[in-house]
Amino acid sequence: MKRSSGNSIKRASVAICAIVAIVDIVLVLYAAKQIHAQALPQEHQHLWQKAACYMSRRIWVPGKIVEHHKTFNRRGKLEEETKVVTQLSPLDQDQIGVTLLAAEENGKDIAEKLRAAIDGSMTLETLTGDNPFTPKKAQRVTPRYNRQQRQIGNHTCMGFTFIFETGGQSVEGIAWLDKETGLPVEIHSRLTSVPIMEDDVRIAAYHETQYFRLTEQGECMILLSQIQMDIEVPDLWFQGRVTIRSECSGHWLFGSGA
Repeated sequence: MKRSSGNSIKRASVAICAIVAIVDIVLVLYAAKQIHAQALPQEHQHLWQKAACYMSRRIWVPGKIVEHHKTFNRRGKLEEETKVVTQLSPLDQDQIGVTLLAAEENGKDIAEKLRAAIDGSMTLETLTGDNPFTPKKAQRVTPRYNRQQRQIGNHTCMGFTFIFETGGQSVEGIAWLDKETGLPVEIHSRLTSVPIMEDDVRIAAYHETQYFRLTEQGECMILLSQIQMDIEVPDLWFQGRVTIRSECSGHWLFGSGA
């Protein structure tokens, strides 16, 4: 998971979109059984495998994402507030187009300043963020049932902790799966291989939360994403926290050519 300067804004814009390539479900299940057989008791393997199946099917992708970025100093005072609106559109089986619609910083239009960094396309694997159920990441994940249950809306969920390595970095988190359907209702993850440097910014902590629900067709839809980063900018003598809340709407079915 590379968070390079060229893709930093774009990565944040679609971090909530845990979208995967359409793959053979049988292969996903086979990989899950081979890799996780010793990590999970038999009675819990099927639930984790169900969650992996959702990520291997067609997924409803937000056509519009409205992000609210806030930067706080180390005393908790709001220093900067940015709103970024992007559009996601189908390109082909492996990529999704990303177009900047609007951007404001403290009420000032900055769209042209950001357009070159955002407009373009992203591979599906990049768009998945730190979701442990995507086909490529599922083969590297070690899950554990944490023996906790939690009510999230209408879902009675079972908690599964997980760890995996991606792009030379370590990720750990917890996935709350509906105990009947296996839907990953909430996925919380964090980087453990911190601090990391991105240009002149030192990221001391990185947390991400993704939220999902089922469509009437029984397919997975991404609702919302939240990111929180503790950062330092040594050249500016700045320490603080950045939060990003991304709201999704106008979903379309990936792979449908809609």
